[in-house]
Amino acid sequence: MTFGVINLAEAQNASEVLSRHFEESGQQMWDQIQSVVVDGRWVTKEYKAYTMRLTCKQPDKMRIEGFWQQKKYIEATNGQVSWIVAPWKESNTPEPMTDLEALVLANAYSIGSPLNRYQKDLQFDSLVSFKGEEYLKFTFESAEVKKEFYLGPEDYRLYWEVIETQTGIKTLSIEKLFEKYKSYNGLLVPAAVRIFSKKYEREFVFDDITLGAGAANKIFELPTN
Repeated sequence: MTFGVINLAEAQNASEVLSRHFEESGQQMWDQIQSVVVDGRWVTKEYKAYTMRLTCKQPDKMRIEGFWQQKKYIEATNGQVSWIVAPWKESNTPEPMTDLEALVLANAYSIGSPLNRYQKDLQFDSLVSFKGEEYLKFTFESAEVKKEFYLGPEDYRLYWEVIETQTGIKTLSIEKLFEKYKSYNGLLVPAAVRIFSKKYEREFVFDDITLGAGAANKIFELPTN
């Protein structure tokens, strides 16, 4: 296993930190799960809560549906096309998401640790200060995206994730805060996730999780009529 351009001593330490993180997360069990259904709430920055159901399917399909002011909304992606139909939009038919909406949706939930798919290409930055706290930092960077992961130095849990993407000449960036972890038979999940950008804030509260319930691919596809 390699971790970017770092010396041998740092690589050994990085390997140990990641091993403890994945053990704490129950990643070995998460790897066997292909889909998750989560019932919970979308909480606005005005602290209004709206019920929602989130369906996540490996590797990159996501759907969130619920009711906003007693009217149904759906946000979904098949990993390539992201779309929305919602009462706060001008149209009452499904339409493509904005780049920021698509970025938030794609990162609303992760089956297991978000570090898992990048573990062979992570750079370990050791102990750093972030948001006034000390964290163990890992970074993944490609031509399409840069992700920074901040783990607790004592419990090895993921507390912050910073995601930056480039769309043409426009740079999009969001920060993701993981809160109040709970354990489901050895599988660690956050009870809530808050996502921030300069013009956007959204909180997802996860109340009940169903593992491996299955999900048809068609529910993530943009309707054609």
